[in-house]
Amino acid sequence: MYRELIAKLKKRGVEFTTGLTCQEIANMEKQYQISFPTEIQKLYSIELPISHGFYNWKDFNKENVGFIKCQLRRPFEDLKEYVDEIDWCEDWEKEPDARDERNKLLIEKINMAPRLFPVYSHRYIACLDSESNPVFSIHGTDIIYYGENLLSYFEIEFGYKEYSEIKMENIITVPFWSDLVQ
Repeated sequence: MYRELIAKLKKRGVEFTTGLTCQEIANMEKQYQISFPTEIQKLYSIELPISHGFYNWKDFNKENVGFIKCQLRRPFEDLKEYVDEIDWCEDWEKEPDARDERNKLLIEKINMAPRLFPVYSHRYIACLDSESNPVFSIHGTDIIYYGENLLSYFEIEFGYKEYSEIKMENIITVPFWSDLVQ
């Protein structure tokens, strides 16, 4: 499945380098304080995409490490910066009347949300122990699903499938992040 995906992406001009070993993934998880999602581990162990827009996890120069760390923090920091613009989810407890209390609760929810793994540009996948995590497009408080899983996402991003073909009913719920999908 992932080898077919890699072949498709190469046809679209995506450049790859050798895949990551289990030891390299473990070292990167320690370096970045993040768990590589199962789907990412499977794909990146075959070959690692390194074209523009992708993240070169093998490049440990200071600038690249700083850039990846920034991308790991970005969705959380953006939500905190624009906390007033977050729509309150009906499934959460009752929305506080006081803006300060509301924002305090939102910050707590943001801090407790599952970590996100940057896949490509501003597309992220949740760091959950699941074989089929949805991919989110996150730009500030604008959050949408961009694939029901990693394979679906890449097919959409690189023109093998239309966005309208996402089977929303197949998307698993990701705590907090799914609540923000518009």
